[in-house]
Amino acid sequence: MDDLSKQLEIYKENYARYRVSGDLSAKAVADSALAAADAIILHQQELYNGDKDYINKFIQGVKESSPELIDLHQRASVLEKKVPQVQNEYVQTQMMNASPVVAHIDYTPYLIKAGVVVGLAVVAGLAATL
Repeated sequence: MDDLSKQLEIYKENYARYRVSGDLSAKAVADSALAAADAIILHQQELYNGDKDYINKFIQGVKESSPELIDLHQRASVLEKKVPQVQNEYVQTQMMNASPVVAHIDYTPYLIKAGVVVGLAVVAGLAATL
């Protein structure tokens, strides 16, 4: 891929030079760099197709010689799809079974207010008897 990057960089520089200055030799260099990049891409595509064919032939050979492996793979795929669902159910069960956290309520301000009200009632009662 390094060669591809190099060819694309050469193309970019020379095509920009051609567009700015109209230099035909820069256009020729840009065109040849683009052709070289196309050739590299075509070669990589051919390698990819060859590897893909080899892998497909290998898989077909495994399917024909070891059907139990295919069965094992299918069962593993089913389990792989079920794992997130089971994990979610496990987390939900843990959350439902966990003891709830009860917030501590501070009754001190209420007791103070009640004491003040009772005190005022006592004072008002004393004041009314006088």
